[in-house]
Amino acid sequence: MNKAKDEPHAEQTVNKSRRQTSQALATVFTSYLVSGCSASSGAQSIAPASSEKLIENGAAPKNVLTTAPASVRLVPDSRPPTPVWAYGGLVPGEMLTVRHGEVVDVSFENSLPEPSTVHWHGIRLPNAMDGVPELTQAPVSPGKQYRYTYRAPDAGTYW
Repeated sequence: MNKAKDEPHAEQTVNKSRRQTSQALATVFTSYLVSGCSASSGAQSIAPASSEKLIENGAAPKNVLTTAPASVRLVPDSRPPTPVWAYGGLVPGEMLTVRHGEVVDVSFENSLPEPSTVHWHGIRLPNAMDGVPELTQAPVSPGKQYRYTYRAPDAGTYW
């Protein structure tokens, strides 16, 4: 029996480079991250007092992370784009690079149809900046912003 013929969505296995595999995993992770950190309550965002110490004189954030619905081609060209919740229209989004000891300063803008947060997997950071809805912060309502500010304690991630 030819499995590929009998199963309409079967794909051939191909050898992929580490970069392609990492990009595919990051795509899946980011889609999970954005959708997994949403919540259905209408709570407003809250700002922890500790973040104010790292922001100098009300300076603008170093990075803006906007999440919104988008269509992204995740599979071969013969299939239609996949509806996703993306960062700046990209999945997995732009890479944020911060050196050990530098301040991570990100304004999260929620343009999704429901409340959401950013959970920073694999980074040791203050609990108030961890982005777990209803546990470490209130979800950010649609159309609202939240500023994540913390010092990068490590030279890499634990994810």
